[in-house]
Amino acid sequence: AIKLLPGEMEDFFRLQAKTQQLTVTQQLDNGIRFIDFRLMMESVHHTDGWYSIHFMQSKQKVQYYFQRIRDWMDLHPNEIVVIWLSKHGSTSATGNNQYPDVTPEQKQRLWSQYVDIFEGIMLDSQNSCIHKTPVPDLVHRGHRLITFASDYEEFTGSSPWALDGASIQNFVKGDGVFHELSTMEAHMKYLANAAMNNEDVMNQGGFSLMGMNTEGTSWQIKASAKHRFLHWLKIKQEGIELDVDFVELFSSCSSHIKIPGVSKHWCPETLLDISQLSSFYNQIAIESASRMIEQDIPGFGFPNAFYLDGLDFDGTIRTGTQLLNGSE
Repeated sequence: AIKLLPGEMEDFFRLQAKTQQLTVTQQLDNGIRFIDFRLMMESVHHTDGWYSIHFMQSKQKVQYYFQRIRDWMDLHPNEIVVIWLSKHGSTSATGNNQYPDVTPEQKQRLWSQYVDIFEGIMLDSQNSCIHKTPVPDLVHRGHRLITFASDYEEFTGSSPWALDGASIQNFVKGDGVFHELSTMEAHMKYLANAAMNNEDVMNQGGFSLMGMNTEGTSWQIKASAKHRFLHWLKIKQEGIELDVDFVELFSSCSSHIKIPGVSKHWCPETLLDISQLSSFYNQIAIESASRMIEQDIPGFGFPNAFYLDGLDFDGTIRTGTQLLNGSE
């Protein structure tokens, strides 16, 4: 039998879910103005509450993080922040397909709390259009918090303080970081046509969004678990005694990763490891598009927002093998 230290299994799964090391306040301090906020009502100690979720649920209820955003915006009265509320990044899912087993009354009770927290700084969609109202006017009117809510009708009761999340055009293409060349090609193709796409989306009253985040895979998580919890096992291969993690972990990764030059003796053990590998390639697409825009190459542009993992201080994107907390 395998004996684990208290909390070790929870720590392992948390590392397979964590995409950021910076707090929401630190992210705002370092330039983030669009937040993809995933949330769901969960029962904790027989009490229902709304939590942020990404494989694991957050330590605090969502109201705590909403209040941190409000506090930051009060300290920065000229800044505009966009928040997209959904369960798992679906723009168009509604009702039970968006928030399973949650009633409209429960959703709107949270929405009422959200409005209370951000009272006085929310976009009034009946008086300000995000496509036509200049930024200084939005700031002057106190319309600095722009909220897109998926399941708009049931979640907000068709509130004028929110925009329908279904109006977001969310571009998420490619085969993930383990097929990064094809993914980078898809990103570059999108950015090469972003100017025209933005105009089309604006004419439809929408919001263009590009996903440059990534995710783990079942084989990567299994291999990581073997490496962490079964590292003491030994097997023999061709008469040579080897650690089981060397054989199972690295050979598994080498058979899946389609990145030129990646060593067969390397495999990302956490989601942040995967994120920082992905960010290495994301920066190439972003930098290439930026140079094309500077040279006025027709067609190139950026979406209204894009979201990615592994943010770092000073508005940078973290790459490499050293995580932000100093571990490798």
